[in-house]
Amino acid sequence: MRTNPVTGSVLVLFDPSRLDARRIIAAVRRHTRAAGNGHDGHHEVPAPWHTLPAVDVTERLSTSPQRGLSTVEAAQRLTRLGANQLPMPQPKSSLEILAGHLTSLPVLLLGGATVLSLASGAVIDAVVILAVVIANAAVGYVTERRVERIMMSLQSAAIPQALVRRDGEEMIVPAAALVPGDVLVLKVGHDVPADARVLDVAGLAVDEAALTGESMPVAKVVAALAGSNGALADRVNMLYAGTIITEGTGTAVVTATGRRTELGRIRALVAETATPSTPLERQLDRVGRRLVGVSLGACAAVLGLGLLRGVPLLEMARSAISLAVAAVPEGLPAVATTTLALGTERMARRGTLVRRLAAVESLGAITVICADKTGTLTENRMTVDSWCVAGREYGQGPELAAEREVDTGLARALQIAVLCNEATLGDDGAEGRGSSTESALLSAARLAGLDYRDERRRHPLRDIRRRGERDNWMATVHDEDGRLLIAMKGAPEQVIVRCDRWLQQGVPEPLTAETRRTLLELNDQIAARGLRVLALAVGEVGALDEGCYDGLIWLGLVALTDPIRPGVADAIRACRG
Repeated sequence: MRTNPVTGSVLVLFDPSRLDARRIIAAVRRHTRAAGNGHDGHHEVPAPWHTLPAVDVTERLSTSPQRGLSTVEAAQRLTRLGANQLPMPQPKSSLEILAGHLTSLPVLLLGGATVLSLASGAVIDAVVILAVVIANAAVGYVTERRVERIMMSLQSAAIPQALVRRDGEEMIVPAAALVPGDVLVLKVGHDVPADARVLDVAGLAVDEAALTGESMPVAKVVAALAGSNGALADRVNMLYAGTIITEGTGTAVVTATGRRTELGRIRALVAETATPSTPLERQLDRVGRRLVGVSLGACAAVLGLGLLRGVPLLEMARSAISLAVAAVPEGLPAVATTTLALGTERMARRGTLVRRLAAVESLGAITVICADKTGTLTENRMTVDSWCVAGREYGQGPELAAEREVDTGLARALQIAVLCNEATLGDDGAEGRGSSTESALLSAARLAGLDYRDERRRHPLRDIRRRGERDNWMATVHDEDGRLLIAMKGAPEQVIVRCDRWLQQGVPEPLTAETRRTLLELNDQIAARGLRVLALAVGEVGALDEGCYDGLIWLGLVALTDPIRPGVADAIRACRG
């Protein structure tokens, strides 16, 4: 029987003379029914959790959204199902590393040459060849052992934790202690520690770039989805290990842990893939085999000719052995190993760790590069490209601070961008906590001379309405001079329907149907350049009610982009050259 942990398929091989298909099918059905009778909150074959209502998911996992699992039940499931950890690659032992450098064909030829030299009495030659073999193994061992130590230290650098609900209380537990049925409490900045089904959201958005390559945060929903075979990126009611909460809050129930997560399946798939030999290894083996053949042929010919001429057998045997030893390139393995070790050192200085020396040569033999866009070609960091206020476009640059001083519309747009925002920045302006989009808005305002902390102190937050499943906009309510200030940002086509005026030269004017079409056409033009576009709006009300989010003033558009990494264009040109 063979199983594939990635696809969930099982291949059964049997002897037709001893078993027939009907008996096998009946046995499988009996086993399946028996396994289904034991309800332990865990399923080896993943259920289509995204197609089930949240209530059904919690019932299947025998948990409560309000109370979570009990501490006792969580401990029992942890014992039964194992820790929420991915299998870590085991470091090579010293013996394995040495064996890898002593069992290649060229090195084995040197070992054979050493034996032949001793057999022919050439002790000095044997010592020299043996010294070359030892030096070659020592260089490779020291290089690879150092990399193994660095990688192990990186793996044990941090112990992730998770905020869960157990026994009706929120508590922080090690992520390794999570089990299916645990209720996760999710907040901005949290790493998702396991695969989970969303139970409740309040503007929850997740950065899934590491798993799906999607550079923009993905808004999460609670409703069940139709279709059981949707791609991971389309399962918007699911959370996956390895992703990060960037906006909003929510709760989710753990559905899979450890190697049963999507990330674990990917790692299992990679682990099952056999590592092919490198071009250099194949070339050295080919050279070694040819040398063996040629040397044996030459030695046999010399030995035969000598015997035909009447030369004593012992003397000809010594000559044949000397010829065989001379045919072995003693310096080839040492030169190859030293060259690869130097390449490893150069790559380490550039921040790349190489576990196997031979991999350096493989990198040099690459002819096709398949590169992920997000985070590889781009910085995976949103930045503001431009602002469009009252029909005028402002580039994001040092001159924006001067423009803010004279353009009240731009100043107001920058203010709303930092108020309708949950992100924070570090003291040095570096990205802190929150979504990359909101962090980009704070950074842009900072470059324009606007301190978001001062603005938030002057306008205390009273309420917040996050994005919903149908409302692709966010609004915050602040105190301002005895009234309530409404700050809104979101999809332009949804924000504009909540506006009845737009700001022109600092004065609100009626927003006509023709102006609406013009503004939406401008949005389409900016989006066609590959930019993400957000609309900004503002309003003032006396009291907080459902109608306070209508009758707003349109301020303008802000365009954002995930910038190309510096040097990418030059690197692509160099690869093509």
